[in-house]
Amino acid sequence: MIAEPVRVRGSITQETLRLMQTLIDGWSKHPTFVQLARQVAALAKADTPTNEAWAVWAWVRSHVDYRSDPVGTQWVQDPWETIVKSKAGN
Repeated sequence: MIAEPVRVRGSITQETLRLMQTLIDGWSKHPTFVQLARQVAALAKADTPTNEAWAVWAWVRSHVDYRSDPVGTQWVQDPWETIVKSKAGN
């Protein structure tokens, strides 16, 4: 999946969270992203899990352009598209 509108099956919030959890489950252990997170944390000299998380957040904020969802829709995009290919998302 690159990006897709959330198809509502009840609550749009619940469906969005379900899609996000699916992406987390599928991508959180991907070697490319694990290595990137470790490099970012090391460069930031992060010494706690909280500091590691802040370092990754700051890296994403400075390397990924924010894009709003089209009006009236909620888009969920996979991390490969967001970080590697388009460097844009939300």
